[in-house]
Amino acid sequence: MKKQLSFLLLLFISLHSFGQEEFVALEKKEDYKKAEPIVQNVVDFLLSNPTTFKEEVRKAGYAFVIKWMSGTPDHTFSISAEGMNLLNSDEDYLAMYMAAQTKFAFDNLDKKLTPVEIEKGGIVLFFEYCANPVNEMKFTKGMKKYLKKNKLQ
Repeated sequence: MKKQLSFLLLLFISLHSFGQEEFVALEKKEDYKKAEPIVQNVVDFLLSNPTTFKEEVRKAGYAFVIKWMSGTPDHTFSISAEGMNLLNSDEDYLAMYMAAQTKFAFDNLDKKLTPVEIEKGGIVLFFEYCANPVNEMKFTKGMKKYLKKNKLQ
């Protein structure tokens, strides 16, 4: 499952490659642990600003976070079929959805979370982000159906 997620994420990112420099090398297991504070800062930046703010910086941030997510040995992230229905095949939605999952995982380091729990918690954070009109990310039809089905506020 992790390999499928990695392939899917790399496919989306490769469609929008900018040749940007990497923030930090992610080659060995230890690199991923050392990069966690940077990943947290990038995720906080992404989730604290509208999707149109510093677009090139955001794109580089998306790529870095997704690369970290696909290689970290400490967390397992997933996108279920239900999660894919929320995204409308949009790169920005995917990136913000994954950033929200990452934030949820970091905010709950004291718990042993399953990939399903991380995804569900990420969905809540992602919806909170989209609910703020300043962020310029509207709810998709799939998100509206999910809200109705799961009675999220």
